[in-house]
Amino acid sequence: MEKFSQEFEESYLEALSRLHGTKRVPANQVYQELICNKTHIHMNATKWDSLTTFVKYLGKKGICLVDETEKGWFVQWIDREYLLRREELEKARKEEVEEEVRQQRLMAARAAAAAAAATGKGEEKGAEASRELKRGDGESKIVIGVHGDSGGGGIKRARVNVFEREEEDDGLGMIKKKAVGGQGGLEKGGGKKSEMEKLMEQDAARKAAEERARKKEEGGEEGERTEQWLTRGIVVKIINKRLGGGRFYKKKGRVEKLLEGGFVAELCLLGDGEGGRVRIDQEELETVIPAPGGQVKVLNGRGRGKEGVLMGLDEERYACRVRLREGGREVVLEGVEYEDVCKFDRDWLLGEGR
Repeated sequence: MEKFSQEFEESYLEALSRLHGTKRVPANQVYQELICNKTHIHMNATKWDSLTTFVKYLGKKGICLVDETEKGWFVQWIDREYLLRREELEKARKEEVEEEVRQQRLMAARAAAAAAAATGKGEEKGAEASRELKRGDGESKIVIGVHGDSGGGGIKRARVNVFEREEEDDGLGMIKKKAVGGQGGLEKGGGKKSEMEKLMEQDAARKAAEERARKKEEGGEEGERTEQWLTRGIVVKIINKRLGGGRFYKKKGRVEKLLEGGFVAELCLLGDGEGGRVRIDQEELETVIPAPGGQVKVLNGRGRGKEGVLMGLDEERYACRVRLREGGREVVLEGVEYEDVCKFDRDWLLGEGR
């Protein structure tokens, strides 16, 4: 029995991870997909007497995130390898930033040292140029020879670096330097960028590319997806069994105010507790699906933030059809998951909610 239990667990988790990834899905849906394989291990041969017991086992062992709703048990696979890779990536990025800061400090120190050395040489050359050529009594004449490169004892013309500064003979045997296309003196760098500026631009470009890739990965062709999905005017259901001693469990409420960056909702309770108010985190709420023809709002994926009408339900796939208006024309979205759409009280938002 232990062997069969292990094989059943492995096959169930393989189906969950391969078909749904880290997406939250009904546990029974995964089981139905599993038993389509004729060679599967039947649950009767395992140590679990029901699917509910097995799902609770997965949650207790930390293999999956599980929760119970009025629609049944839901499971969500935890990708340990992905979490480990993300942790390693964050560590590598941190080390890269630290190395970049170290390099910038090193370059700044070198630049300061070079500037100090250049200032010292400039002062020394200025002092030499300011000396007067005088001949004392009884001394021979001072003769300054001007020779070409093939000459004997004269001062030769220095080599020219056309990318930095020109060096020319002033006719008196003294070498005078001037910037290309400018006046004599030290070059101020013109429009050339420093190594630090180049590194900063490269880092900014890299971060922008990573951000675009992240948004593309999250949204893709299906549209933008965000962790925060609450919005004013939608009708949601409370799934916290402990709130208010359990008296708010499965109660419905209209989201009238958003707090803490949109992750906490202030609800106006409907039905039996109508008029009462409660503040609750979005993790303790689930969407409410109206009857076909009811007003809805898309919360995630394609059409996010748009209002529409529920056209029909696909109960086997836990999905629905929604009609939206985009750019003056009607668009019908197929296969919109229950958690991506919610009942919408448009009249309240247009009236008291504005």
